Amino acid sequence: MTLSELVTQVRSQLAEPANTPDAQKFWTDVEIKAWINRGYEQFCMATKIVKDIIIKTVAEDVKEKTIETQFVQIDRIEWKDSDNNITELFPIAIEDVDFSSDADTGTPTNYYLRSRNVIGLDPTPDTEGTLRIFCSYIPSTLTDEVPNPVIPSMFQDALVEFALWKARLKYPEDRKLQLFIEHKTNFRDLVVAAIKQNSTLKKKTTGIKPRLS
Repeated sequence: MTLSELVTQVRSQLAEPANTPDAQKFWTDVEIKAWINRGYEQFCMATKIVKDIIIKTVAEDVKEKTIETQFVQIDRIEWKDSDNNITELFPIAIEDVDFSSDADTGTPTNYYLRSRNVIGLDPTPDTEGTLRIFCSYIPSTLTDEVPNPVIPSMFQDALVEFALWKARLKYPEDRKLQLFIEHKTNFRDLVVAAIKQNSTLKKKTTGIKPRLS
């Protein structure tokens, strides 16, 4: 479903047609889209279902690389040198890194996180190479220009259920009748189903989560 189709589905279940004049809408398109995107983010954070391999070139003597992606979890990082040799990097705490001017350089064997999107290498690479980051991440916000969720279609109803959960909370009568509870439960059930599916596909990881500074 596209963002527009998600909004239409939410409005259909709220019994407020999409062609209702803006001035007469109890729920605005802006807030429905915001709820859909909040559900999208929370679903991806909880399930870790959106995965990718991010490849970044790192120049000689560059210790840290900023990555635009918003990570949920890093499963594995590899260093590929100019001779196509691949070394798996292991996570260490930033406190264990030598930042002195005379620190060793060479082929990286470890990585650390300075923040959620800054990856550091230890030792500092002495030649140009490539980082290969196997991760789950939070996709870009859905917009009219980028309308398609990247989660599997079988779980996209979770975004509708989340938006309905928040929409019912806004409407006094629905809140009084606790109609939001069904949508909250449906959202969580879809999260659990996605986690179960993801766990059957998960590859072996290092099993260590890097500490943030």
